[in-house]
Amino acid sequence: MKKQFLSVSIAVGLALGLAACEEQATATTVNPKKAKAVVGLKPKQSLASLATANYLPLGNNSLHISEQSGITLVDGDGETLSTIGGKFEMLDARSQADGSTLFVSLDKNTNQPLLLHAQGDYLALLQRYDSPSFNIDGLCLQQSNEQLFLYLLDGNGTTEQWLIGADSPAQSVRNFSAAPASYCAVDDSSNTLYMAEEAIGIWAYEAHPEAKPERQLVALTSPWGEQLGDDIASLVAFPGGIAALSPSSAKASGFYFNDGEAELAFSQQLAAADDPEAMNVVAGPGRLQLNVVDAGGNLYQWLQKVKAPAAGPAPIIELMASAETEATPRFGDVADDPAIWLNGLDATQSRVLGTNKTAGLHVYDLQGKQTQFLATGRVNNVDLRYHFEHGGAVVDIASASLRDDNSIAVYTIDRSSGQLSHAVNVSTNMDSIYGLCMYQGDEQTYVFANDKSGLYEQYQLSSVDGVIKGELVRSFNLPGQPEGCIADDNTGQLFMGEEDAGVWLIGAAADAGQQAEKILGLSAALHDDVEGMGLYHGESQSYLLVSSQGNDSYALFTTEAPYKHLGSFRIGLNPKTGIDGSSETDGLEVISADLGGIYREGMIVVQDGFNVLPSQPQNFKYLPWSRVKQALQLD
Repeated sequence: MKKQFLSVSIAVGLALGLAACEEQATATTVNPKKAKAVVGLKPKQSLASLATANYLPLGNNSLHISEQSGITLVDGDGETLSTIGGKFEMLDARSQADGSTLFVSLDKNTNQPLLLHAQGDYLALLQRYDSPSFNIDGLCLQQSNEQLFLYLLDGNGTTEQWLIGADSPAQSVRNFSAAPASYCAVDDSSNTLYMAEEAIGIWAYEAHPEAKPERQLVALTSPWGEQLGDDIASLVAFPGGIAALSPSSAKASGFYFNDGEAELAFSQQLAAADDPEAMNVVAGPGRLQLNVVDAGGNLYQWLQKVKAPAAGPAPIIELMASAETEATPRFGDVADDPAIWLNGLDATQSRVLGTNKTAGLHVYDLQGKQTQFLATGRVNNVDLRYHFEHGGAVVDIASASLRDDNSIAVYTIDRSSGQLSHAVNVSTNMDSIYGLCMYQGDEQTYVFANDKSGLYEQYQLSSVDGVIKGELVRSFNLPGQPEGCIADDNTGQLFMGEEDAGVWLIGAAADAGQQAEKILGLSAALHDDVEGMGLYHGESQSYLLVSSQGNDSYALFTTEAPYKHLGSFRIGLNPKTGIDGSSETDGLEVISADLGGIYREGMIVVQDGFNVLPSQPQNFKYLPWSRVKQALQLD
């Protein structure tokens, strides 16, 4: 059978008056000259005169796409309003706030995706994008945070995600391996990308530019499962779920999908249709209207009662990074934890330190350009402090957990130039050193290092005869695996993250004992893994920022009981600057000092686990604190 594609989002959001229709699914053949989304019309004429393979109702008008007749907009009386000639296939659409519709199709002659616009009685071609390096076998749209994304499938398992728009060329966001699929659809309400692997079934992916291409099974085709038919020829998302057409079984099936669990929404036999080839879905209150086109060009409509979609979590605020560092030299899990060094002579010449857990320590300027690299081994976490007396001079000092030999790598920092020098490695008693942070109190400088077992060791640093030494002054344990930690020099508090449990608190002084208090558990605001941590000191309030790695967000809390959650945010894609968002953040750092320019109120640096737009090795993202302050309405 010749493939036809119709994957039109219910986000088109047309006023269909479905609530007045019958409880049971009802079928009717619709006259293309009266192609309104209603039930009860008697058969008059097929769509064959328009060679319709893809059909979309647009208020009183309708859109028809085919390889024979091109793209045609007709009114309710069947009169042609606007036409774009060519050989076209596939369709997906999104409604816009002004009542118009943006839609995409494929020029089969050139293998070029097209972005088009329909408003009132007019059609317009907005963009003709370059052909990718593969033959496009499927496409679908996603609309997220006022950004429009296009997914392109090659049918063999390669998927490309593009950022597109009416006024700009396409930007490649990411390229990933997925199911060998020719049909896809995105439920914008749940941020879920669905793909149909024809001989297997329907898979769900997280539809986020930074997301891992991990998939979950929604439904299987026969003989593996009973809820789908033998094959899949259309895939259409609706709020909270997905619908599929099986031509050989003359069957439409819908599924709710939430938190990895699938539930049958409906199963509708399409006995009236002769070899159904394409389907779209339009949603109304408690109803789905299935528009099915058969091989003869006839349009059939069924109404299907469905339950209202489950209310999802409140959307998390997205902020845009102001800058990003150069990428690390190789792909994989490489970058991990940053620290921010303040140049006391010229704040604009401050530096960002970033660990490379395969090779050493990177140093960047405030524009993200690398200024130095120290090949000191597999360093994981890094922190720094100021005014350390060493060799008859005062220097600043940094330290990092070195996994090569389970030691603490110590560096000195020239206070005028920001140049780092490796000084010494301090041995520990750990079997698998992991996280690290520093503390200054009682005119002493300390390093806290932790082990994957939960062990913490506190070392006091000193300089004796020009050599930096570390003395173990305290040990204690957390129940599970820690990594991120941050010490408040002002209050003598040490905040520690237990990756699968939450945040703990203990005194940072060497004589503060071994008993820690759990102050924050996992919650809607804090998802495991709990990793990066930083402190911001405002004029009247200090804040604890924690990387909530499990949902790619950053949660902000007060630093005093009851440790109130003040809000969360994500770092999203910035199409104007070409800087992607951040995800799966391991380490982060915050500074409240005036660094000049957009960082006058301080800055945040976060590790980005997936560096896309385009796909590159990991790096670090910069964010002005002022954007967080404004978004979360902080004092």
